[in-house]
Amino acid sequence: MKKAAGHISVILKGILCIGFSIRIILGIIWMCFNFTHLQEFGQTGGILYRGLRGLAGENFGLLYSLQLVTAYFAADRFLRKIYPTDSFSRVWGNLVLLTFPMAMQCHLAVSPYSLTGSLLLLELSATVAVVREKSEDIVREYALAGFCWLILALLLPEYFLLGAVPLLLALLFRLPRLLKQLRKLMHTILLFLAFGGMIVGIHALTGETDYLPNKEIISFSLFGRTVWPTIWHDNSEWPQEVKVATADSLWEVSLYADNMQRIFRPLMQERFSEGQASEYYLQMAEISLKKHTVPIVRQIGGDVLGYSVTPLILPMQLRGETYASYSGRNYELMFTRSPMVTKWYVNYSCWWFGVMLVIAAFLAAAEQTEYPVKPGQSGIGAVLLCLITAGTVVAVYTLRGAGVMDYKCTVAVNLLWPAAALLLMRRKVALGSVEGKDSEDAEKKRI
Repeated sequence: MKKAAGHISVILKGILCIGFSIRIILGIIWMCFNFTHLQEFGQTGGILYRGLRGLAGENFGLLYSLQLVTAYFAADRFLRKIYPTDSFSRVWGNLVLLTFPMAMQCHLAVSPYSLTGSLLLLELSATVAVVREKSEDIVREYALAGFCWLILALLLPEYFLLGAVPLLLALLFRLPRLLKQLRKLMHTILLFLAFGGMIVGIHALTGETDYLPNKEIISFSLFGRTVWPTIWHDNSEWPQEVKVATADSLWEVSLYADNMQRIFRPLMQERFSEGQASEYYLQMAEISLKKHTVPIVRQIGGDVLGYSVTPLILPMQLRGETYASYSGRNYELMFTRSPMVTKWYVNYSCWWFGVMLVIAAFLAAAEQTEYPVKPGQSGIGAVLLCLITAGTVVAVYTLRGAGVMDYKCTVAVNLLWPAAALLLMRRKVALGSVEGKDSEDAEKKRI
């Protein structure tokens, strides 16, 4: 049985290698065609990205170069932290992540999502190291994670909260050992507070206020999530004051989801106080949720899948089989400069993603049959850290509103899937410790 599993494992790894290599080639070709093409989404981002955009000016190639280099470095460090490999496999693995089509589009675009995806991956690499590595490395890795958090929060305001999640999880998972090393525990806590204080201070100096959601922001997100798809049909049941305030603009708001933020919210802010607006948002959300529970839940589930496994959902979105999202606009911008190459690149990548997941599942079973490995506590902690962080990012973007699903927001989340497949192509023990003599002997034979 073990011998057969070994042969199957070799075949599956070969298929993964070929499939990824084809996608790398297509990604590099697409990059060559589009490097001199301006792809601008209109998202300004936080103060740091606005500054970078201003420094680059019309030389957007400089911005593209910075984003590509950062993405390659982040992929390299993340993969090195989850499995050891030789130099050639290391470069090849980095290119697997770099040429993921949704990521590559962001790298060659004037948009903050390339750097946020790369910095989140870099932060995960540091926090995974905090959970897994020797005690003397903890403070250094935690400081790197804190620095990534600082940059992320200045690139996009929502990462003040999202970027704090890996740091808090790393501290929680490492806490049993840190309690025996009180000095290191104090250092990590002080680092967390220091970087958090710097983020708050910089935002205060620059007048940024959206980094910490208040009741009005949360209520509006819930309102947009539940109301927009049926806003034209349900407005007759709204409070009279809201109907009067928004009557002239309601039809325009119903046409495009982003008009909720661009038109509807300013109207509410103009006519009502923050507290009144929040109460009205909750009332209207409750009305729609009671009337359209099943469609709303289905749309939320669709957005969760769209954010977390984008290549599986994107073809359906492009065929118009799902409800409103930004995927069509994103693909149109990607398609403009090199339509034929884009078509091959995206179609193959989406198809290959599904095949990769199936092959990876069979490979995991074959690897476990051939060389049973029981992950150590640190390995389980590292996996949970990545999963909880990814789940939090997906949840936050899903709940911000209906019809505004944008796969650029969760580039790092989608990169975890090919990273997991690459991990399975290497030693399964890389993410944890081998417990038991039989597992250790088996691992030595593999090496």
